[in-house]
Amino acid sequence: MGFCCFGYFRGTMLKRFALVYLIKLSLCSLAFADISFPVPESIRGNVNFWTKVYGQWSKEEAAVFDREDLNTVYTVVSLPKSAAASFGVSQIAAVKAAMQEVKTILMKFDKEPPISDKNLVGLEKSVFHALELNNSPNKYARWENIGVMQGLKERFAEGYRLSGMHSAQMERQLMENNLPKELLGVVFVESLFYNHARSKAGAGGLWQLLRGTAKENIFVNGLVDERFDPVLATRAAIVYLKGAYQRFGSWPLAITSYNYGRAGIQRAINSGTVTNFDDLYTTFQGKRFGFAAKNYYAEFLAALEVYQNANSYFPEINKANPWSYDIYTLPHPVFFSSLQKVPGLKDYLMAFNPALTPEARKGKEVLPEGFKLRIPSGTQHLLTKRLKSLSQAERRRAEQKVRARHHANGRQNIFQIAKQHDISREFLAQRMGYALQKRPSRGTVIVLRSAGGEFSKLPTYPLVKENKTKDKVVAPVARSDK
Repeated sequence: MGFCCFGYFRGTMLKRFALVYLIKLSLCSLAFADISFPVPESIRGNVNFWTKVYGQWSKEEAAVFDREDLNTVYTVVSLPKSAAASFGVSQIAAVKAAMQEVKTILMKFDKEPPISDKNLVGLEKSVFHALELNNSPNKYARWENIGVMQGLKERFAEGYRLSGMHSAQMERQLMENNLPKELLGVVFVESLFYNHARSKAGAGGLWQLLRGTAKENIFVNGLVDERFDPVLATRAAIVYLKGAYQRFGSWPLAITSYNYGRAGIQRAINSGTVTNFDDLYTTFQGKRFGFAAKNYYAEFLAALEVYQNANSYFPEINKANPWSYDIYTLPHPVFFSSLQKVPGLKDYLMAFNPALTPEARKGKEVLPEGFKLRIPSGTQHLLTKRLKSLSQAERRRAEQKVRARHHANGRQNIFQIAKQHDISREFLAQRMGYALQKRPSRGTVIVLRSAGGEFSKLPTYPLVKENKTKDKVVAPVARSDK
């Protein structure tokens, strides 16, 4: 069965479709700032293909191609404008019909190979020319390799706009750690700068970090999931990328490991057939080294090409303004809901502090003393005034919740204990290392929130200093959730 990618971007396979007419795109414009990102001849066609996906083909265009040879694009089909039926044919049906038509033509040509395009019309002529330079005697016996890819031009353009909020601080962190700033291209491949992106494998945030990988360097618990903090997640990604480069000695291998894993690349090297990226791409047949892993570095190069030349690809799109904020350190425990009652600050607190978990935002976890919040520049006095206005009862309730302990009676399981204390059952189970149905033995003292109160220290300086006004708050750039 053919490989099919519907509305693809790393971390999420969006089932949308699209089309565009095939236009040859020269790679001569590829000019990377760091020469340590080579373009091997073996993947030049792949880079070309992904550059079209990101910068040329729209969401209403879908390329039917050979997944084993991305130089071979049979056709680019036009799709209905929405997922709903259009003229009786849905987008999915249009894609399936195009794939089936190409398969039928390939099977026909395999039995009776055409000598020229003289008597061919329409899609038959397109398929013939797609393989015209292939000299293999079995060049048409490839119908099992048919794939389809929707264009991501609009999504990349939106990602480019959103990148303005964080790209400066990300590039600065990379360079401060002696890493090339071009590694920002990984974020486009992973999430297209959509911070709420989540994958089926459980990765999340701009860098699409897995919980296990992230917890080596940042905190993921009941209070915060710092994979969704653009600054802190970059810190964790830097640790991974620096370690991968030191281990493998080349950026093509290190970047590929971001998808395939360090263990996967090491297995490839240990196989004795891989000493560099070209070996990995052309000869390695390892487990799970499939389409996504093989194409990851090519996608990175293509994303970098489109990002660095965005003015040519998206001349109408301007980057969003960088975040401008101050850091506020909480003097005592407080519920996030109490802070949201400050007139005009609710949306800003949510936007500037995306690492806060749903439990924290809903009051099931407490922001502990010393927790650092981002707030709009010049609004410290508003938050201080709000904290001073809190009633003693509200402050006491927050402090008691932070110090809460549970003495097990031997009859309640983790699920029941979590429900009793109105906290996340998943967090408590992970905290205890128990299954939800396990009953802690009688007398066990369960610390409910100390682990949930762990968090990283945000940098104490704002990313951008602007003229401050005492009461006026400048809104952060609206985030697209589409």
